[in-house]
Amino acid sequence: MRALIKATATTAGATIIGQVLVLVTNKILAQTLGASGIGFYSLLRQIQDTGTAAGTLGVGGLVQGLAARNGAARARLFAAAGLIALPSGLAVMALLLLAPGEVASRLFDSTAPDTILAVMLCVPAVALGILYALLHPALNAIRAINSLMLLGIGGGVATALLAFPVARMAISQPQALVVLIGVPILLQVVAILIVMPRLGWWRSLRGDGDKSPGAAEFKYFAGFFGLNVTLTALNIATLVSPRAAIVHDQGLAGAGLFAAAWGLGGQSLGLVLSSFGIYVLPTLAAAAVGDRVRHLQDAATLVIGASLPLVVGLLAFKPLVVSLLFSAEFLPAIALLQILLIGNYLKALSWVMAAPMLATADLRPYFVIEAGWFVIFAAIALIGIYQGLGLPIVGVAFVVAYVFHLGASAILARRRFNFTLNRRSSLLFLGGALLIAATAAATWNAQSTNWILAPPATAAACVMALFGLTPSQRGKLFALLPWRRGA
Repeated sequence: MRALIKATATTAGATIIGQVLVLVTNKILAQTLGASGIGFYSLLRQIQDTGTAAGTLGVGGLVQGLAARNGAARARLFAAAGLIALPSGLAVMALLLLAPGEVASRLFDSTAPDTILAVMLCVPAVALGILYALLHPALNAIRAINSLMLLGIGGGVATALLAFPVARMAISQPQALVVLIGVPILLQVVAILIVMPRLGWWRSLRGDGDKSPGAAEFKYFAGFFGLNVTLTALNIATLVSPRAAIVHDQGLAGAGLFAAAWGLGGQSLGLVLSSFGIYVLPTLAAAAVGDRVRHLQDAATLVIGASLPLVVGLLAFKPLVVSLLFSAEFLPAIALLQILLIGNYLKALSWVMAAPMLATADLRPYFVIEAGWFVIFAAIALIGIYQGLGLPIVGVAFVVAYVFHLGASAILARRRFNFTLNRRSSLLFLGGALLIAATAAATWNAQSTNWILAPPATAAACVMALFGLTPSQRGKLFALLPWRRGA
């Protein structure tokens, strides 16, 4: 428990700083370019994210595999990952270079020269993203938590510093926004290559035996391949298709509102899950069977406790948050944001329930659950958008999909890993759900913050989260506070 809290506190601090820097970037873009500019930027980021995911299709499970191996076995797996990613990465970049007009037409609903050029300029960003996706698990596998923390902060700093000059340039040349995506990743890749030898990565690859990848390494990745191909295809359908439908229905301004709501909802939960994920997944992968339930119970308690104040606080203060982080032009995004926040509370616990399947490469049930989520979300979202139900239907799809995901993951966690929430965590989750429901109902679609309700609701969430911990867990948490460590 202490190791989990310490690792999470370290990465959470970095994640908070990183998210603040992302929000600074968004604020600059919103003030300079408006909702349409945010929409254009979000679509470029979608190309980069999708291209990176497609370019690393064959190397799923890399962090777990590296964490569970040492010496020559680790070296062989890492080399195999590079060989597998090379052809798929080249294929993705070739598509963007040879058919940029098709991509621009389908995603941006435009074939303007600036748009086509922007698509082509995403190629270096995709290449860097693929390289980063291979190097990041290496640091994670050797528990280089501080370096991962600094990497996240460094990328955010670079993006924030570039935001204003790039935004000014993008007024007349929108393709310049690609700089905000590619340059920070370039700096992160260079930083990883510098620190890897200093942190002992190459020493961790030493050992007897041939270091050339063989059948065993490719067989390991083959176990993930079908899963990755299908889930990546579903991911493209569920994230790219709704964005494209929104652009077609509401233009780039609608895409900007969607990006604002989706970003705030995702960033709030990303703060929690990225902090826990860096520690939990490799720890579960390397843990003995008997220790997994204990690690999962600790993770569940802390994930619920960390998610609750974030969700309640954002629900209560959402008009203020949207206005401060973007502008009053983005207040219509509240209609989607409030539903996404409710879904994110379900997603937090669902992530814990699904973690053992991913960590132990129990791929078939994991695939079924993930595929089910994608299908449910995409079906409801796309049908709703084309029926003219607007942005809120995307939030409804998100919640319904995570009701399924949480239920299915909980059943499998119980059957396959003998894991269920203990009584304390169950009561914390249910109490938090009631508080979230009450806060959402009292502030639904509000365009200004209710200062009588918002502070007490957020304070109640913090108190509930704190007392959801056992006395021992609270003691370990307080012991890590700076002023207690110095006592």
